[in-house]
Amino acid sequence: MPPPKKAAKKAAKKATGHHDPHKAAKDARRTFEHLGRVQAIAKLTNSESETLAFLSQTADRAFRAGQYKDSADLLRAAEHLSFASLYREATETVADNLKATIKDEFDHLLERAEDHANHHSAPKEVHALMERMTKEAKAALKRGSYRAALEFARGAEALAHVDELKPAELSAGKEQKRLQD
Repeated sequence: MPPPKKAAKKAAKKATGHHDPHKAAKDARRTFEHLGRVQAIAKLTNSESETLAFLSQTADRAFRAGQYKDSADLLRAAEHLSFASLYREATETVADNLKATIKDEFDHLLERAEDHANHHSAPKEVHALMERMTKEAKAALKRGSYRAALEFARGAEALAHVDELKPAELSAGKEQKRLQD
């Protein structure tokens, strides 16, 4: 029996590098949604305000350069960092089977982060933040702060997707798009 046509079309698109025209719009929408969450959560904690400002400014720069996916991933990392900072000092008592599930997800996230980081050329500041979040994730897991551990790991994984950022000036001649005015 032949494979379904959809799978063949999808494989052909991947092989030819076909670009989905709706992907940029989806990534721009994701950027908008993550920014709103970061702004809302940031009001609850001040512990990471400088890092959140850095991520927001870098996301804005990526957005202006038309790198909507990188912009969304930077703000996704900021969102996870915000949640992690809320749970940073908390420790949770969880059932052993849940601990095992959490550990599996934790390991999976850090493995994905490492794999993606090997395929992308993130700016050194973003890479350094990814490494810090990975270390904080491991420390949080060790002390039993499971929510913080998962959020730090998810943030590190999000940063691992960020590629080298183009200067916003490359989009000269086009109307400058900004995350917020």
